[in-house]
Amino acid sequence: MTGFIKEALAEARKRKGYTYPNPAVGAVLVANQQVVGRGMHWAAGQPHAEVEALRGVREAAGTTLFVTLEPCCHFGKTPPCTDLIQEKKISRVVYAHADPNPQVSGKGAQILRDAGIEVSYIQDPEVDDFYRSYDFWTRHQRTWLTAKLALTKDFGTSGESGERLFISGPEANAYTHRRRSEADVLITSESTIRIDNPLFTVRLGKQVIKKPICILDREFRCALDSDIIKNALQTIWVGDHNRIETGKQRFLGLKGQVLGLESSKNLLRLEGLSSLLAQQGFHEAWIECGPRVFTELVKNQWVQEVVLYLSKKIAGSGGRLYFESLSIENHYRLLNVQETDSDRIEVWRLKRVFQDE
Repeated sequence: MTGFIKEALAEARKRKGYTYPNPAVGAVLVANQQVVGRGMHWAAGQPHAEVEALRGVREAAGTTLFVTLEPCCHFGKTPPCTDLIQEKKISRVVYAHADPNPQVSGKGAQILRDAGIEVSYIQDPEVDDFYRSYDFWTRHQRTWLTAKLALTKDFGTSGESGERLFISGPEANAYTHRRRSEADVLITSESTIRIDNPLFTVRLGKQVIKKPICILDREFRCALDSDIIKNALQTIWVGDHNRIETGKQRFLGLKGQVLGLESSKNLLRLEGLSSLLAQQGFHEAWIECGPRVFTELVKNQWVQEVVLYLSKKIAGSGGRLYFESLSIENHYRLLNVQETDSDRIEVWRLKRVFQDE
């Protein structure tokens, strides 16, 4: 990765999880090997990263624009960036990820070349991974799902009497909030809310950020005074499709919407969750739920990524029963491991995802 693409990626990272249905994009304008302009796409409907990087620049002849994603060339909520790049007389554009959107793919770069601008595509694995969920959403019309679960050393998720147990240490908790921040939507279950009543906000230092929350609630019975509902930017209730009218009546007046999936044996059929959320424009979702839902998602390979926090604590609650038959390594590949004083953080990715790349 060139140093300037790295700086553009740093700009894009600041808004990952806040721009759906658009991807997060970063850009830097360089003259004489010095950055003279920076920009990021703040949110859908707001100016794109290229526009922000060029703000205040009258003419940019002789400069190079480094951008994480191929510049757009179509009218959406904002004009095409390719028009502005030509207007500012930028000499060279370097981008690090080809846009999978068929309205842009290859066309943005070609428009600039046809205008006499030098264009370089420098593919970078770190940037490609940054856009994994956007690519997945665009190509498959599905949301990238990541499920997280914290386990004690004896594979427990709660105390001996089923009480809530604070398992993870500070490093794992910090990782959780970073991943929450990067996701477009956070997912949990009605049973988790009933047992734990979590805030489910993003807490980064002194910042407290609200995100869209999806609640898996087959019977639409979530308590209306739950902290999670009070703290949600918007709430999406997903329940039995035959009970949607019940859900709409119950949650009438609350910001959000009610969606349905099929049920089987008194359980939601979660294989349709990814497509359902993709229709709402969400590229990436972060799931925190109990071991039953987690096991169903992982055993059926309905999530693309799994995060496990393996604590050094002992619970004595017999949680091993949930995981002896899980065999996560059969379908998922260990992507990376982080050892902390309190936990081992493992990130696993679905093997099929690597085959599709």
